[in-house]
Amino acid sequence: MVETLSDKADYAPYEKTRLFYKSVGFEPLITLTEMWDADNPSLIMVKSLSMQPFV
Repeated sequence: MVETLSDKADYAPYEKTRLFYKSVGFEPLITLTEMWDADNPSLIMVKSLSMQPFV
């Protein structure tokens, strides 16, 4: 799980952050305004971890 600034806030540097997380398999889960505030909505992203056996 990671937390970053939501795309609902107009702040370009975090677009690269969200794109990076998506590129490594994270998916948006929920946007919250209660974590920080309405001007800085928090985006929670999650990634499923597989339980692959070690080889």
